[in-house]
This record gives sequence, C-alpha cells and structure tokens, in this order.
Amino acid sequence: MNRISIGLVLAGILALADISLLAVGGDYPPRAVAAAAAALGVATLAGIVLARRGTRAGTWLVATCRTLSALSATPAFLIDDAPPAARIAAGAIVVLTVGTLVLLLPSLRNEAGQASDRLVD
Repeated sequence: MNRISIGLVLAGILALADISLLAVGGDYPPRAVAAAAAALGVATLAGIVLARRGTRAGTWLVATCRTLSALSATPAFLIDDAPPAARIAAGAIVVLTVGTLVLLLPSLRNEAGQASDRLVD
C-alpha cells in the first residue's frame, strides 16, 4: 500500500465520521454544522472514487474537502461552553487531516510538475 492509498483510506475514515455526525443528537455539533460536515464527507467519498480511478481532480477534491472539514472543526476550540469531547474530537480531526494531506499533497505536486513539464516541451 503506497502513501496515496493510505491517505485516501484516512480521508475515507474521516469522511465516514463526518457523515455520522448527522446521527448525533444534542447541541454539539449544531445541526447546520453537522449537515455541512456530512456534505463534505459525501464529496470526499466522491473524490476518493475519482482519485482511485487516477484523476488528479479527485485527489484535489479530497484534499479540499478534508481541509474545509478541519477548518469547520476549529470553532470547538474557541467556544467556551464546548464539551471536552467536542474539543478532543476536533483535535483528532485536525491532526488526522494534516496527516492525510501530508500523504496526498506530494502526489499532487509531482503530477503538477509533470504537467508543467509537458507544457514546456
């Protein structure tokens, strides 16, 4: 299993976690945030399918959705009355997203470099 495959597996796990937020009741996360996270999760899964087919756009979609998902988790650190479990989950999302991006972005950089080389030739 190469780096890209591991990154896509991590992204898939995070996407499923985002989608599962719709099933969580209570005040955290707010329903609108859970719906947005679920939409990002579905888009991530679509990007994984495209990336597995070899399209660079799919990998970019995964990276973009995971970044937006991590950014949407950061308010848990800023809200005073956020439960500790929400802060721990947000921290895990951010750390796993950074790990996912570290695994995926070098492949994008290499492909982008190859594409620019083809344009020069």
